[in-house]
Amino acid sequence: MFFDRIAVGIQRHAKMVVIAWIAILCVSVPFAVQSWGVLSYSTDTLVPEDAESEIGSQITFEYFPTFSVNASYTPILVIYYEDSSGLESSLEFIDALKGSAYRLPFIIEIVVMDPTSESGPGVIILPIIVDKNAVSDTSLYTQDVRDFVNDVAAETGFEGNRYVTGVSAISYDLSQIAVSDVMKIDPFAILMILILIGLFFRSFVSSAIPPMAIGIAFSLTMAAVLVLGQYFEIFFITNVMVLVTMLGVGCDYCIFIITRYREGLRSGLEHDEAVHQAALWAGESITISGISAAIGFGVMSISSYSMLSILGIVLAIGVLTALLAALTLIPAILQLLGDRIFWPTRKEDFREGGRATRGWYAWFSKLGERYFRRSARISIGHAKAIAIAAVLVSVPAAYVLSENEESYDIITSMLCGESRDGIEYMGEYAERGLLMPSYSIIEYNRPIAEVTSTVGDMGVLHWTDFWKDEVSQSVEALCAEILKDPNIAIADGPFVWSHLTDAMEREGITDTDAKVQYVLDHLSSTNRVVFRYILEAVNTLGADSPVPARSILFDGFGPFIDGILYKQTGQAYDWDGNVAFLKSLGVTDTDRIVSTLVSQMTSEQKLVMYVMTAKMSEVGVSNDILVNGPGLFIDYVMNIQGSHIGGDFAKTGSGAVSFINVVTATVDDPTSKRSMESVSWIMSVTDAYTERNSSIVSGEWEAGNAIQVHDVLNVMKKDMALIELLVVVLIIILLFVVMRSYLIPFRSVITILMSISWTLALTYLVFDTILGQPVLWLIPIMLMVMCLGLGMDYDIFLTTRIRENVMVRGMSNDEAIEHAVLHTGSVITLCGIIMGGALGLLMLSSLLFLQEVGFAMFVAIITDALVVRTYIVPALTHLLGDWNWKGPGFRMKKDGPQRSQTL
Repeated sequence: MFFDRIAVGIQRHAKMVVIAWIAILCVSVPFAVQSWGVLSYSTDTLVPEDAESEIGSQITFEYFPTFSVNASYTPILVIYYEDSSGLESSLEFIDALKGSAYRLPFIIEIVVMDPTSESGPGVIILPIIVDKNAVSDTSLYTQDVRDFVNDVAAETGFEGNRYVTGVSAISYDLSQIAVSDVMKIDPFAILMILILIGLFFRSFVSSAIPPMAIGIAFSLTMAAVLVLGQYFEIFFITNVMVLVTMLGVGCDYCIFIITRYREGLRSGLEHDEAVHQAALWAGESITISGISAAIGFGVMSISSYSMLSILGIVLAIGVLTALLAALTLIPAILQLLGDRIFWPTRKEDFREGGRATRGWYAWFSKLGERYFRRSARISIGHAKAIAIAAVLVSVPAAYVLSENEESYDIITSMLCGESRDGIEYMGEYAERGLLMPSYSIIEYNRPIAEVTSTVGDMGVLHWTDFWKDEVSQSVEALCAEILKDPNIAIADGPFVWSHLTDAMEREGITDTDAKVQYVLDHLSSTNRVVFRYILEAVNTLGADSPVPARSILFDGFGPFIDGILYKQTGQAYDWDGNVAFLKSLGVTDTDRIVSTLVSQMTSEQKLVMYVMTAKMSEVGVSNDILVNGPGLFIDYVMNIQGSHIGGDFAKTGSGAVSFINVVTATVDDPTSKRSMESVSWIMSVTDAYTERNSSIVSGEWEAGNAIQVHDVLNVMKKDMALIELLVVVLIIILLFVVMRSYLIPFRSVITILMSISWTLALTYLVFDTILGQPVLWLIPIMLMVMCLGLGMDYDIFLTTRIRENVMVRGMSNDEAIEHAVLHTGSVITLCGIIMGGALGLLMLSSLLFLQEVGFAMFVAIITDALVVRTYIVPALTHLLGDWNWKGPGFRMKKDGPQRSQTL
């Protein structure tokens, strides 16, 4: 027998086993300490490389010069004000911030978006543009940004509410809360385990050994995490969950072996035989349990969602290392220490009249014995009623599940700290979707525009006839169709300046300030930021001009040049008229037109013109713009800075434009259920557009964080069904192989699924209905997989004991049930409290996601240990009778119990 040989081997080489584990600890600790350095705190959703959103992201990186999917990682400063005076002081504070930005060399610019209200209350949103060449991970500099903001506030006396948020800040806050959670959860978990085990065994030594053994296994697991972290991105939640899971399940395994050893001593076995029996029978049970748990977690590795797949791999490794420690180290320690493991309680204390047979310990022991004996008899005597009651409870639970839907709002479930406060203010006064815009990338089979660089990052953009005749109106219609969803706040396609100027002409608007306001009123909040940049650039040209600088945007450079020439020389000039004359002669080259006009000027005019053109060229005003108008420059800046166009020009600075990018942002949180519906709407509209315009469109992709979440959800819907089916099938196969029974595997899985449905229903009622917090879509699948793995422990502990009684001791089915419940009830209850309590401590986390996981696992494990295994499993086992033991190769012992294999 395999476990018999294992037990003999451990007993013979107990010292070597202990030394080997000590060596493993010494080697693994240095690597385990480094494992925290490979963890990821990014809330960016990881999707398969062949997903459409990933392909779209790669296209944007390659063909859009100023675009980056990681633009969502830009720190965002949110300033809240209550009234007009608060707004005024906020604007003064912003001026001070912009003037002090040089203190942080990686800050390129602090962009100021329009206040959401002129009188308050409201917010001002300030994206902080960071130099990506200087900062590879903006989350690492979040505290620097916050310190900078707070320092300027202290210097200026600004006391308004201010929050640095954004995806990068969320990642930073997650990294901080991870350490905080570990500091809160781990000590409580270890203290709880020490107290419970200590009370159960009346021993300081027994209480310390299981956590110590699992601590060594945890160190080995963390060393494995360090290795995995070199090849995969491991989300920080993995380390938080693997520790509490290993403490729960690993201590269960250790307790089960130690308890079985104590039972052997109580029954009169000698030390060596008691250790052997514990390693043999308890070893078999915990191995089956460990393998079932590893199967449950390991199946998660097939998920296309890397956070879930890596979590499954690490948890499976953690369970197996905990199993290995319990299976080898604990029997070795028992062999070496003997009954000293129960110090200060001695073996004599459990004999009649001993200390353990008197006082509170004896009272609780007898109370437990009476309870479990009675529960077994109730389960057998009222088996049908219990089975019917279980079904009746499952019906309303199924109804609650059918009426509730999971949340996709990953952002809300991960919010904490200052970043959470900032996003809450954004959600109240602005569009939360600005945090994670979505991008619809469309490629055309012919160039829609040509880009020519001028100086620095400036250039001009010429729309082609293909754009004007065949594409422009269709894109406007596409954006209008997308905006039919009321949850979509922004749908920005390529910007065309002439469309706005033509509209103003039709409406008869002539005043320059009115025109500027008209433009601002017809731009989205993000496009307004870019346009204000253009206004600032134009204002730098008009310091000495008698013509308002803003008029250049609408009237061109002719009146501006004429005004400067007249002011400086006193000589009138008609720039626009002379340009028109040369064009009428067939001159089209803009450099030739400018050189011709300058050559015909007086010497005074030439001097002024040279100075003026030199100043304008510094901000990117080329001869093309002087001749053909500012629209070329405005279209270039608005579309390049807004990442609305892309093409080969991204590589050289000049060239053809063949891509457009329709930028959308939602009103609700970008990953909320409502926004996921909006994402589906966007995708359906762009797909329909592509199909209608197949003669001109050569490709279409979606990109952005919200799109990635949508992709993950679509993949996970397929993955979840496969994962759940696979874990059920594999556990049924495992139980069939080890139990040699046709019915026990199905009965075990059914009872686990029953407790899962109850738990999920209660989780929805508590979090969604009572607390108003949505249940994240990850919770059901994690609960399903973890409960089928971990919750199966108690079923296996109980069922293998019943099987042992039937197969080895020759008991009847009902006798075996009563004996098994009586002798495993207390240890299963203790293990359930330990495992449920350890996982339940996740409720101490500041993260909603971990709170929900902790609550669900606590309820599931406690329900399974105290209700399902205590009443429902015995009842169903009684009802099935001898059918439990029908299977290939199953042989029941008919000649009564044998002394050598007692218990």
